[in-house]
Amino acid sequence: MGPTVTWCSDSARALMRGGYRILRCPLNRIDRYVVPVFVAEDAPANLAYQRFLIGCDRIAAQALDDRSAAAHAVRVDRRSAVIRYAIARHRHEIQRETDALLAGHRARFLRSQRLHKTRRDKTRRDKP
Repeated sequence: MGPTVTWCSDSARALMRGGYRILRCPLNRIDRYVVPVFVAEDAPANLAYQRFLIGCDRIAAQALDDRSAAAHAVRVDRRSAVIRYAIARHRHEIQRETDALLAGHRARFLRSQRLHKTRRDKTRRDKP
């Protein structure tokens, strides 16, 4: 067996890591200073942009063996997890309120059905 062929030498990887860090700098500034001005923190566009950054960092971490990118992906993921959790809690609360409202409507409907059935049965018995 011959030597293992890697797709990229260590020096080329280091060069690409540097390039990625340069590219990541404006993306981070956009995330930190531009997006919050135009988009709410819990807006789908903001969450999508953060998912994009996390994906880029994870790819760079694996492909370029970049620990800095891996750490950044974890930080952004933790920050957005708080927002995602709050959104999920809010949606769950809305679902609970909707379920309670529907249960009330269902109970009222069943009561009215029983009342109409009782009236129908009574009128049938009263008729000669």
